[in-house]
Amino acid sequence: MSGVDVAPTILDLLGLPPLPERHGASLVEAMAGGRSQGRYAYSETRLPRDEFGWSMLAGVRDDRWAWVRAPRPELYDLESDAGEMTSLHEERPELAERLDSIVEGVLTGERKSIVRSALTEEQIEALRSLGYVFSAERPPSTGEDPKDMMNVQEEKLKKFKPILQSMTPYELENPKLSRARVERIAEGSGTEPGGSA
Repeated sequence: MSGVDVAPTILDLLGLPPLPERHGASLVEAMAGGRSQGRYAYSETRLPRDEFGWSMLAGVRDDRWAWVRAPRPELYDLESDAGEMTSLHEERPELAERLDSIVEGVLTGERKSIVRSALTEEQIEALRSLGYVFSAERPPSTGEDPKDMMNVQEEKLKKFKPILQSMTPYELENPKLSRARVERIAEGSGTEPGGSA
């Protein structure tokens, strides 16, 4: 299911007519049959790129296949590998290319943005300044693959675990205090991990 399908599906379940400007589609029939009826769901995360300087991830999935665009791409057969453990992108290059073309179409703006069609340019700029509207320009995938960097994050978490354990409940419930303490420690003016303030 894609987010644009929620309203049409709820209206259909309630026996109400569709919205005048119809975006998305009712999935009532698909829910009854347990299949997506050949529709793809797109997903992306830019958090790895924006927060860590790694690569963003984008992908599509349908009933059978899940494709993830990454520095090391991933393709999973959901019928035989529901846990997405064994990537088949090298064994199925033609399928990987076809699914990646769907991702490319979204990222290059070939598909009309529903948000953009409903808002003025001024509103779009205001939302973009708050981080709500993404650019249709595809960013280069030059960062590290997030799955290869998980051990780096785990090491960072291990370093800060003693700090978090030494904080009072009051500090933990107040993000400004927690952040200030961690920043003091990182700058060397506070306690070291395992020490006291």
